[in-house]
Amino acid sequence: GVMTVSGTFSPNAGTMTLNNGLVNNGTMTASGTNTFVFATANAAAIGGSAAATQFQNFSVSGIGAAKTLTFKHQTTNAPIFTFNGTVTLTGASLQLITINSDDGINQWLAHFNVAGNPMYVSVSNSGCDTGTLDMTVDGTSTLGANNGSCWKVGATTTLGNGTDVIEVLEAYKKAWAKKIK
Repeated sequence: GVMTVSGTFSPNAGTMTLNNGLVNNGTMTASGTNTFVFATANAAAIGGSAAATQFQNFSVSGIGAAKTLTFKHQTTNAPIFTFNGTVTLTGASLQLITINSDDGINQWLAHFNVAGNPMYVSVSNSGCDTGTLDMTVDGTSTLGANNGSCWKVGATTTLGNGTDVIEVLEAYKKAWAKKIK
């Protein structure tokens, strides 16, 4: 089922594995070595009426099946979802993790205290709080519409076989230049 926080919930160790969503209607401030793992089969919604939800470590794996993760969209900078520790978002080929706001129009608001490198993700309507660190995706990922500036594409993009795309383009450029002469 969906985990619902109604009072104060402050996990500081261990792993919380959720097979569905999270509703925070109270105060949730994870810390220490705590990790939230969203092991949903296909979709999880994270939201509730709280103005803030704080995770320590956060993990979603798309390996085994594609996943959709939605966060409650923000209105006047609330709610804000803070990630104090490591954020691991790792899908797989043809098994992307789709990240979006709950309404698919307005941004949800993230604050990352540790930079991350999501792989095999599709991100849309994902905002960034002031002072947040970056989530830099690689060539296996897609940044859709309406994302904040903390969602970036890395400088090095590789093909499925590990070949650097820039190297391939440079080789084509040299070959083309020779052909023109």
